[in-house]
Amino acid sequence: MHIEKKKVGKISGVVLGILWRKILDQFIDRFGFSDNSLEIIRKQKEIIALTVDKIANDNKSANAFIKIAEEQLKALQANDKGMNFHELKALVELEWGHLNPMIVTVGEFYSYVKILQDRAKKQTAKHG
Repeated sequence: MHIEKKKVGKISGVVLGILWRKILDQFIDRFGFSDNSLEIIRKQKEIIALTVDKIANDNKSANAFIKIAEEQLKALQANDKGMNFHELKALVELEWGHLNPMIVTVGEFYSYVKILQDRAKKQTAKHG
């Protein structure tokens, strides 16, 4: 299958941007963020705030804090190694058999993942 990229007009681009944000908002409402993802976002916000302070107040000492925060961000990003889709799909298929990603919705797929996580927690609690 080949999908051709097309340029869209300004109005279409704005409309598509709004739709994309709505889709992302629905995704976040449904699935949330991992703790590490939230920490990465917080660290990015901290770097932005420090950079704004540096520029707005001509605060040259902020450079040291920015460098420290950037190193902390790199460490957080290095720890953000979850399963990729194919690994997760294989794990779900061990339990439920072959899943066609063109038919199974994202919501259904993550419901399967949640069920597996709940079972694993119960199993760990029972034997732990």
